[in-house]
Amino acid sequence: MKKEIKDKENEDARRKLRELKEKYELTWPEVAKIFGRGLGAIKSWYQGQNDIPKPYQMLIKTYLDNPQVFKKQKDIIS
Repeated sequence: MKKEIKDKENEDARRKLRELKEKYELTWPEVAKIFGRGLGAIKSWYQGQNDIPKPYQMLIKTYLDNPQVFKKQKDIIS
């Protein structure tokens, strides 16, 4: 049962990652830069090869729920 819950959480996290990319019209390299991770790591999260770590899941949710926070972060790294 725990594996099913974890799989569902990771599926939701991947969906939110895609939603973040689409909402802010980002490229995958931009997503990687925003999260301070390599492009390969981001793609492996998206493709389900690796789980999205909990801190990044929380950050994705924060960015989706608070566009002003996302804009500040994007401005900092630009």
